[in-house]
Amino acid sequence: YESLNRIIPDSVKEFFNLDNWLWTQKLMRNNTEEISDEYEEQPTLDRAREEIIQEYNQIDDLKKEAALNEKFYFAINLKKTLKTIEDTHLFDYLGSRNVLPKYGFPTDVVPLRTNHLHIDEAKQVDLQRDLRIAIGEFAPDNSIVAAKKIWVSGGVYKPPSKNWLTYSYANCMNCKRFYFSSKETEKITTCPNCGEQINKARKSHSGIFIIPQFGFIAKNETLKSSSESRPKNFYSIKTHFAEYRLPGEKVSFSAMLQNDPNLSNENVQIKKHYSRYGWLVALNEGPVGRGYRICDICGYATSQFPTRNNPPHKNPLTDKTCTGTIKYYSLGHRYMTDVLELQINANYADPNDYELWLSLLYALLEGASNVLGIRRDDINGALHYRHDSYIPSLIIFDDVPGGAGHVEFISKKLKETIQAAYERVHHPCCGPETSCYECLRNYRNQSFHDKLKRGKVNAFLGRLLTDLRILEKKMS
Repeated sequence: YESLNRIIPDSVKEFFNLDNWLWTQKLMRNNTEEISDEYEEQPTLDRAREEIIQEYNQIDDLKKEAALNEKFYFAINLKKTLKTIEDTHLFDYLGSRNVLPKYGFPTDVVPLRTNHLHIDEAKQVDLQRDLRIAIGEFAPDNSIVAAKKIWVSGGVYKPPSKNWLTYSYANCMNCKRFYFSSKETEKITTCPNCGEQINKARKSHSGIFIIPQFGFIAKNETLKSSSESRPKNFYSIKTHFAEYRLPGEKVSFSAMLQNDPNLSNENVQIKKHYSRYGWLVALNEGPVGRGYRICDICGYATSQFPTRNNPPHKNPLTDKTCTGTIKYYSLGHRYMTDVLELQINANYADPNDYELWLSLLYALLEGASNVLGIRRDDINGALHYRHDSYIPSLIIFDDVPGGAGHVEFISKKLKETIQAAYERVHHPCCGPETSCYECLRNYRNQSFHDKLKRGKVNAFLGRLLTDLRILEKKMS
């Protein structure tokens, strides 16, 4: 009590009922009388506990079913997955479910393992990244410079008694909705929203992703000096908004968008919704969108396609030949964070103009970062297509699992954000038919660079601000 009393500001002690320890009821008891969040029907810790129990039981049921059907290899893999869940680090899990404050804490950090190389430089380096970044930077065949050497990723680490968490996913090309499921055996072949058959001929529309929560393995090869050649990198992570869902609940909920009265009139309507329970999936589908070839026994991984005379692969840890099965997997990470959903309805904006909406999304992100003093790496965005609207939604999210409160601030300062976005793209830093690093481009959105058009979003925001009678006021 003395420690809490010392570190918690006086202004919030009464809110937490610190003297009587009543704040613990919001974590562990089904007592929600004092909880103001309209979606928080259960205390946070109760929800987190129920979610992991449900996931464990679901996989356990699949394991029993596989054993009954004599699919013993699959049952063994599911048993390893259960072991992975059992050994999940408690702080990592509680941080990702909003029980513990996640922002600023080193959780979900994975290594590129080098100790198996038995060289002096391996003892000098400690290569670690947040998992959301690692699925790009540590992806198979990518290289990292450290200790004046080039380290190449050659595999996804897999402990002998455990398995990666595996999910099936699909991105419907008809309604553009994204879905994922923990039931790998039930691949998504039909869109739950529009009924469209998922195109099996194009692998990038559906597949299976693994969460490489144990890290990656450096290739067992002679290291090149960083002065001899440039490191090879392919970085293409696309983040998809999946759903709004409370931890511990099986069913997602549909967020109600509300008109912003300060940014809506007879010419334009801007709707928004802020939530702490947005689920996102970051995916790296490989250089050509088919994933990576990964051995499900030793973790060997490559981005290269097989050839007719493809030699047997070697275990990246032992450098010995492995007879494990090679499968195609994408690399992914799912997490919950704070999200702000925006929908802008103006008759001069074509709902099907993908370049416009994508450019607008990144203009708003840059504007929010500039005017509100938010680190650009701490926020990101994605396009989302609701089942009840033909207008795409702009999802702005805290790019920190668990959330950092940035997008809630953006929601309250939306007018200033739009103005700053316009100033960002109105500056003639490049041709209107393209974009550059002074307006819309950055390292993390490089897979979209050819779609980002400064001229389109400049014209749109100029008219939007005029219709909202903001631009004239500022100019006058």
